[in-house]
Amino acid sequence: MEDEYINVTIRYKNQDLDLRFSKRLSLEQLEDLVKKSSLENHLGILEKNWILEISNKPIIIERHRALADYPVGNGDVLEVKFNE
Repeated sequence: MEDEYINVTIRYKNQDLDLRFSKRLSLEQLEDLVKKSSLENHLGILEKNWILEISNKPIIIERHRALADYPVGNGDVLEVKFNE
């Protein structure tokens, strides 16, 4: 059961937000959850066209696939990036 959840940090500039959520979520679903719960305000994100990317790992995550499909684990950092 413990492996079904992940503890990560979402980072934007100098703000960090620690979250625990199901590894069954995709990056798209996690972004949606952050937006719907107004957590982007907590981080100080003012623009609407942002996405999450894993930092410090040389992997590309398909945005629609569950994070459980990738080597993402407790303590990893997801950084806020902006679409251009």
